[in-house]
Amino acid sequence: MTETLPPPLTFEALRQEAIARAQEASSDLWTDYNLHDPGVTLLEQTCFALTELAFRADLPLRDLLTGPEGGLDLDALGLFAPAAVLRSAPVTRADLETCLGSLPQAARVRLSEEGRRGLLSARVIPQAGFTDEEAVAAVAAVVSAHRPLCTDLAGIEAARPVPARLSGRIVVGRRALPERVAAEVWLRVGLILRGTPLADRPGEVGPDRGERAGRGASRADIAADPMRFEGIAPLAGTPGRSAHVAALRLVPDLSEIVALDLTSETGEALPDFRPADPDGYVALLPPDGGLVLVQDGVEVPIDPARLEQEISRLRAEFFATEANRLDPVDWAPPRPGVPRSLDHVPVNATLPAIYHFRPGSAEARQLAGYRSLIDAVLGAMTADLDRLPALFSADGAQQVSHWPHLPQAGLDAGLIASSPEWGAAFARHDRWHDRRARVLDLLIALQGEAMPTEGRSGIDRDLPAAARPSAALQRRARFLHALPDINRRRGTGPDGIDPGGVLLKFLCLADLPISRPADVVAALEDAGIGFAAEMPQGTVQRADIAAPDETLDLLLPERAVPPMDPAALGAVMPWFAEGRLTPRAFARAALADSWLIAPRTGGGWQILFDAGGEALHDAGPTADREGAVAGANRLRATFAALGRACEGAWIIEDILLRGAGTEFAPHSGTLVLPGWSLRTASPAFRRHAARLIQRVAPAHCRLRPLWLGPSAFAAFATAWEDWAADPAAGPALAALLAAADGGA
Repeated sequence: MTETLPPPLTFEALRQEAIARAQEASSDLWTDYNLHDPGVTLLEQTCFALTELAFRADLPLRDLLTGPEGGLDLDALGLFAPAAVLRSAPVTRADLETCLGSLPQAARVRLSEEGRRGLLSARVIPQAGFTDEEAVAAVAAVVSAHRPLCTDLAGIEAARPVPARLSGRIVVGRRALPERVAAEVWLRVGLILRGTPLADRPGEVGPDRGERAGRGASRADIAADPMRFEGIAPLAGTPGRSAHVAALRLVPDLSEIVALDLTSETGEALPDFRPADPDGYVALLPPDGGLVLVQDGVEVPIDPARLEQEISRLRAEFFATEANRLDPVDWAPPRPGVPRSLDHVPVNATLPAIYHFRPGSAEARQLAGYRSLIDAVLGAMTADLDRLPALFSADGAQQVSHWPHLPQAGLDAGLIASSPEWGAAFARHDRWHDRRARVLDLLIALQGEAMPTEGRSGIDRDLPAAARPSAALQRRARFLHALPDINRRRGTGPDGIDPGGVLLKFLCLADLPISRPADVVAALEDAGIGFAAEMPQGTVQRADIAAPDETLDLLLPERAVPPMDPAALGAVMPWFAEGRLTPRAFARAALADSWLIAPRTGGGWQILFDAGGEALHDAGPTADREGAVAGANRLRATFAALGRACEGAWIIEDILLRGAGTEFAPHSGTLVLPGWSLRTASPAFRRHAARLIQRVAPAHCRLRPLWLGPSAFAAFATAWEDWAADPAAGPALAALLAAADGGA
């Protein structure tokens, strides 16, 4: 972006421009523009500082973002290594087969539809050295973690092996090691029979390697074919004899293949190296001397023990190579930069000594004031560069402005009359949050995403007004940090407590936690809250409230304070010990407008809670108004924290609720949300959540938002736990959701 900007002005150009502006401003009041004039000296010092600033700003951005030790902390800056942002989760069935192909326990996994959309079955070919049970368990775990939303695995089983014996006659070079050649031939044939495409190994020429032969995949290769990073691409059908011959020609020191045969245990020839059973695979028997090597026209005897050692070594070498699919040069993390110290040098340090004379004189004080203002301006400019790592930080807690207080510099110099309005004016014009938000939005956009418009969604309604800008920054920072994982698992569904890519994105954007439904119920139980249709009667009539000298002192000024232990609410508010609270009053308790602070008859102050009824509820006495303000804010913060603890979202896919049956609504699900906190009870927030789920859900999936009240949610939490422990309880959960949906 900076390439289109004009070059920075030189010292001479800035000096001429500054003198011209001084002449224009002073008109006939100032006619001395010689070098000895103090104003010209100050102008020259300022021009020098500006040209130095331009030089520093023209340094590479890498150097400006580098820490004092020379390290470039990508994670702290919201930047991510290529391996993090270019990963991709399975999107299609072929993608899922490719991902499963990277498992060390499974040589090949074939998926097929079970007659209903979204329902798959898997057949696994175990890798050599692993049992059928180990391969099936590994595949089941990966499918559960990477399955696309509204997709399920109906069944998984290991393919039936068809044992076969490899035999043949091979001519090797004069300097070849016979056991090594025989081991590589046997290993290659065995791996291809299990479905491993050896022609895709780094350093070898294959049909899809092209110019990438001899090196790992580059970033451009992965961008064009993201699933190559995940595993072995699926083969089109079962490889035949030609695939083996092509692979064996790549074996070093192998000169000619005279004969290559495969026979079953019963002696039946497999002419095309394919089993008669379409659901089976050919599994090589241990080498038994059927493979004959010829060197210099003479048959070479093979040592069985040494052959076995070579096979073990080559197998380990092959799998190590398969795990390293990337070009190290192209995927290396960015180099550290050169740290630059951008400390500001005060103007006083560069002025001639003559301008330091008579420090007590009026002229000296005025000159010192000018120098202080210039130092403040230049210090602010330098601070922008010096604090670039903080400005670009992905940490949402970075919220304190680094712009110096220019009015304070004028006050210290005696050039500006003291006024309390300066602090308020400076706070109004502090653009730190806006600048941080723009930087975070840029970093998010670099990953192809954008923060949704929150507008009047009420997403921060339960927070004090002063804390809302910081909350918006922290929401962006959390989304930015989660984006690599969200994008890698885009379209994937939940796996137990793991929300999957779709729900994780929704939770980040809606500012909701990752939790279990039981956590919401436990939060209410720990606080002793039992929702009821009616609250206890208030004890303070509105007409009996003693008005303070200033009527506005009845209102609670919002302050950001830590919440108290919810278990102590009953001791603070005796009426609350009964545990009777309506959902509406629970939501209102997080608002500052629901709390009043008033003088007590006989002295002191009292905290009052307005639940919306005719009378107010006494929330305890305090000695003075400040104590009442602090206590009321702690109560408000406690109910706000309780409201957040009662929030969350869970995707319940119809396909997973079928139990032992086969009936379900394809590509459909329910997004269950508790709806009695201050935010979630708001229609504006509910509309915002509905827009978000439409945005994050895959186009072919339909997710229905379902907001539940406290009693309906408690029943859902129990049914959810039963279903998580036993999938056969799915129909019962489905019936509960249908009843709740009908009731809503």
